[in-house]
Amino acid sequence: MSCSLPSIVDSVSDDYPIDRISVSKYQKGQSIGKQASGPMARIAGSDMEVVEGRWKFAKPAEGQDSNSSARGGEYSSWTIEVNAEVPAGVKSAITSARNGYEAKLGYASNATLRICPRFERKSFSWGRAVSFLSQYQNDNTNYAPNNSMLRYEIHGLTKDGKYLRAVFGVTHPELASFGDEVRDYPVGDPADASSAMQKDKHYQLVESAPVDSFAPSLREIDCFVDGLDL
Repeated sequence: MSCSLPSIVDSVSDDYPIDRISVSKYQKGQSIGKQASGPMARIAGSDMEVVEGRWKFAKPAEGQDSNSSARGGEYSSWTIEVNAEVPAGVKSAITSARNGYEAKLGYASNATLRICPRFERKSFSWGRAVSFLSQYQNDNTNYAPNNSMLRYEIHGLTKDGKYLRAVFGVTHPELASFGDEVRDYPVGDPADASSAMQKDKHYQLVESAPVDSFAPSLREIDCFVDGLDL
């Protein structure tokens, strides 16, 4: 069966600083992306479309190198996936999870979700969703929020039964890029409100900072995703 999902790329608005868009379509059972085989291969659970692009910045964010690449000062990479079917557990997570740690919606190749502050439920023109900030690690480290790792994720259910996952690299002017000054909390459960991670000043910063203080603005990202024709 060929992938029946209509392409959403045509609904990407010119009102946003988006460029270098690419589109990939996968049938159920196909390997996704570059890791085609082996234990880290990701297999499409349903027909799906993956749209990738870049969000250009007007100027480098504080602490960024204007000559650096994907997470650098000139642009931020983003990915939007639309799945024809909703994976097991996703619906209950979006409708009833109390926080991002309980929802367990994050995914990254060869890494696990470590922090997910700023968990919120939202309504979009195409359906309902949750959003949160995230960072992933592939070892025993657990770093405080920083401009090299921080992401903004939206996971949603469309009115006609599809599953959307959108991931945007984001930064904040009061965060540093990854380096010796970024604190590591390898011990303790970051889901615990009394943990050292949740008491960290930069964790608390991203939890409560104004949406427009991030780059890209979380408000602008929400508006961009809201306008997609799903």
